[in-house]
Amino acid sequence: MILIAMAGMPASGKSVLAQLIAAALPAIILDKDKMRAGLFPPGEIEYSLRQDDFCFDILLQVAGYLLQKERDVILDGRPFAHRYQMDRVVEFARQTQVPLKVIECTCCDESFERRLEQDVMERRHLAANRSFEMFLAMRARADPLVVPHLVVDTDRPLPVCLAESLEYIKHNPEFAE
Repeated sequence: MILIAMAGMPASGKSVLAQLIAAALPAIILDKDKMRAGLFPPGEIEYSLRQDDFCFDILLQVAGYLLQKERDVILDGRPFAHRYQMDRVVEFARQTQVPLKVIECTCCDESFERRLEQDVMERRHLAANRSFEMFLAMRARADPLVVPHLVVDTDRPLPVCLAESLEYIKHNPEFAE
């Protein structure tokens, strides 16, 4: 069993790549945005850091349950823009004694902008606060990832991104500090 954390800014391609990886392994995707939508009625969704952290802590509890059942788990829906967020996942992996793989998705600014605009126009994403302005502000405040990880440029064809990710997951040494 393995724990995979999908990192990257909103619209970087985390969820699309997570779905492909989940189908290939197979693995279960746990999505913070879906968790929040399931826990809170629409009028109570804040998109605050406090609420995000609360939902993510519950998501980790679910991950622990699934990992005990020897299922591979992919954590999605969180950019991991603050160091403490990834530190929490690293500590969780250490406590559960499960190998952790971190995949950071990225793309060019034009792709971020186009994808975010499409999400808003087509109402494709549960998080209603997504915009290019929000992305720029988040990126400006983001901490760099300091854990071993793979960076995947999702402007490339998806089969290439998937192959690169699976190679990293299956053949790189396990991340354990």
